[in-house]
Amino acid sequence: MSRSVKICYQGEIFVSHHALADYLNISTNTLYSRLKSKYYDNNNLLERKDPQQKLIGKKFNHLTVEKRITSGKNSTWLFKCDCGKEVVRRLYAVVHGKTISCGHVVNKKHHDYRIKVKEANEQEFNLQMKKLNELAQKVTHTKIGKRNRSGIIGVTKVCNYNQRGKKYVYWQASLNVNNQHFLRRFKDSERFKAMIQRGLWEKKYLGEIQPGIKTYLDNYLKLNNITSNDVVI
Repeated sequence: MSRSVKICYQGEIFVSHHALADYLNISTNTLYSRLKSKYYDNNNLLERKDPQQKLIGKKFNHLTVEKRITSGKNSTWLFKCDCGKEVVRRLYAVVHGKTISCGHVVNKKHHDYRIKVKEANEQEFNLQMKKLNELAQKVTHTKIGKRNRSGIIGVTKVCNYNQRGKKYVYWQASLNVNNQHFLRRFKDSERFKAMIQRGLWEKKYLGEIQPGIKTYLDNYLKLNNITSNDVVI
């Protein structure tokens, strides 16, 4: 004869698990799984415990957890900052230290990284400006003119009219160096050729090329297997 098992649940005594399962209106297998599960309290088998509720009241850096606003993978919670301001932030960002306050305290790690990137960008910019200034000292024409449409010094899109009033458009590459003037015109569809021609002149007479056309010229020389400075497009 099997021995009967008495179960106490919320102050009531049940003679077996079957009786408790009938009382809770769940199956016996569900009852067994909930009794073994860490997500259910033995005194409340109908409501699943929320493991994140234990975070309420905990403090992460300058933020104290108050309550959950939205659930899911990117759940948002209400936090109270040390300054007294209440903010809604992602729980993941707060727990892992990506958000440390409502904004009145700057994350030192991220702040140092931004300063480092800013200094590196300034150094690179100053180096480029230094090269351009050295190049500008050799060249007579050092500013982008009002008619320039390419953004490259010495390469300009020109629109003119003939005696009959017909409009014609062309690209013009030019270079003034050592009292010498170089000029060549290209069709409206040959902007890249004008830029390459300007780059070839700069490489031959100045030894240095504008950053804006260096890629065009390198690709042109590579595709055509050209190494000489004297190139006719």
